[in-house]
Amino acid sequence: MILIENRNYLRFRNRPLLEELTRPSEQADNGKVILETARNGLPTLKLNVDGTYQYIHSKYDPEREAGRLIDSLSSMEQYDHVLFIGSGLGYAIKAFSSAYPNTAFSIYEPDQQVLQLFLSNQNLNDWSEQLSFITSSEQEVTARVQKYMDQLGERFYFFVLPAYEKIYKENIDLLLDQFKNMLRSKKDSMATNVSFQKRWIINAVKNFPEILRTPNILHDVYKSYFKGKPAVLVSAGPSLNEEWDNLRRIKEDGLAYIFSVGSAINALIKHDIYPDAACTYDPQGHNYRVIQIINDRKIKTIPLIFGSTVGFETLEGYEGPMLHMVINQDTVAPQFLRTTDHSLIETLSDAPSIAVVTFELLSKLEFGTVILVGQNLAYLNNQFYATGISYENRPSTLKEEEQKSRLTVKGVNGDSVPTSESFDSMRKQLELYISDCPNVEVINTTKGGAAIDGTEFIPLDQVIDQRLTESVVVPGWSHGENHYDKKRTELKVQGMTKQAHEFNHLLKQFFKAMEQVKAMMNPGSDEQLTAGIDKFDKVLHKLQRNKYYKTFIAPMMRIREDYLKQVSPKIRFEKNVRTKAEMLIKEFEIYANECAFNESIMAPCFKELVEKVNQICSLGSDHHGS
Repeated sequence: MILIENRNYLRFRNRPLLEELTRPSEQADNGKVILETARNGLPTLKLNVDGTYQYIHSKYDPEREAGRLIDSLSSMEQYDHVLFIGSGLGYAIKAFSSAYPNTAFSIYEPDQQVLQLFLSNQNLNDWSEQLSFITSSEQEVTARVQKYMDQLGERFYFFVLPAYEKIYKENIDLLLDQFKNMLRSKKDSMATNVSFQKRWIINAVKNFPEILRTPNILHDVYKSYFKGKPAVLVSAGPSLNEEWDNLRRIKEDGLAYIFSVGSAINALIKHDIYPDAACTYDPQGHNYRVIQIINDRKIKTIPLIFGSTVGFETLEGYEGPMLHMVINQDTVAPQFLRTTDHSLIETLSDAPSIAVVTFELLSKLEFGTVILVGQNLAYLNNQFYATGISYENRPSTLKEEEQKSRLTVKGVNGDSVPTSESFDSMRKQLELYISDCPNVEVINTTKGGAAIDGTEFIPLDQVIDQRLTESVVVPGWSHGENHYDKKRTELKVQGMTKQAHEFNHLLKQFFKAMEQVKAMMNPGSDEQLTAGIDKFDKVLHKLQRNKYYKTFIAPMMRIREDYLKQVSPKIRFEKNVRTKAEMLIKEFEIYANECAFNESIMAPCFKELVEKVNQICSLGSDHHGS
């Protein structure tokens, strides 16, 4: 019988679980779960697994066994949260709570009969300060862990009850793999933010004048040019070497639109094949090298579709037609731009690969079929890229460490092909986008590549013979001008200039308020210190609501912002005012200095933006795309 205290606990915190546990079940009293008395008089538990009973706890002294398990844990101070996978009767949880009274924990028990017995023997209210959630649902536990990782940045330790490692091995291995993927995704996201948080915004600011001058590919080009038609998405994988004749035929006869992504443009041009557009979005400063061949050969006929956060160096000196796409990492363009009919600007999601970004673009342009070429997402004969593509910082063949660390995945022919974690991540991301676009047929023609769910593998020559039977490319499709409300943009920039002045005034106030809190920490009374903290909080609130801060400064310090979201609740709920003041100064002094440093970088960029926007809006747009 579930304890009345636990019923009340679940009634307020997990009513669906309570209803599930109190609902009559066919599994009740089926002999699978047996409660018996251990040698020392405490209850213990055993489960019937394939006709054989296995003990969940010791049949001699389950309490002592649990104590040894918890004593064996080490370096627990590095974790914020422990997830118990398997509750049993709660001996290990009770021992952990006693040993680590300040560490949060949660409970996932997959067997509802066991969970009922647990709730009949342990009072959840004894752990009310530590227990975050309790569930029997795999979907709920993964969603909760994801939330705690993403929103609170908590570091998890996964404690699996030893008996469950055998009894539920397959299920628990899959669950732990999900958690590992979450951790890897979180780590990758943080690494991406660390690498690009400043470049994204600096690029967005420096590229904004070009955005005002060029057509938006999603708003200013007629989708009727593309609707229902085929597009060839050409990547730089080594299988591209086998497709030059096929691609030349497609281009010469206009059988499909050819979109080159990333460095594939180099190999195409070296084989005298000019794509219908080259797409680029990498925010790094060296990205300009990707299209250097176009500038070097004075080619002025290839439209460049650039992401708004692309490395600004990429656009400098480009003489061909340009079109832009607004990337969701850009906080600048959405702030200043509306179309003349007042529509919001459509954005594309940042992704691990330009191929993924371009696929999303093609789906939004309403192409009927997307044909993948050179999208290996795997190594072919130890080759990284197609011939004709080279980088200063890497050879064309695999490095020794890449060969050692490579993975294997299913290939297009059903065999195994070698790949890397990076390529595998791109493949999964592409599969996700393909699954979200059921109206787009995706054909993978990449020989020797990784199999991509949601696509059909057909060699490119067969696709041409069977599917590409008429000319579909509209000449001059990229010509045009944008339809942004430039008067509104001019007014918005003027308003942002005022916000920039206010931000700098608030930042000075913020430093002053922080110094006042410091001064009150030693000789001042608690009342004075509380008043100083309140004043500090008000200035901080105004600073973080400032539009200039939110648009230009905060995106440059994403890691710091995320960290402060995690520690701020601890500061807010600290009852000792002097401890609270110490925590506040420790965390926010770094934050204030980072704000000031980022403003020193952004101020000249913003000044340049204002000058160029005023020039463009007063003289009229120089329609680079026409």
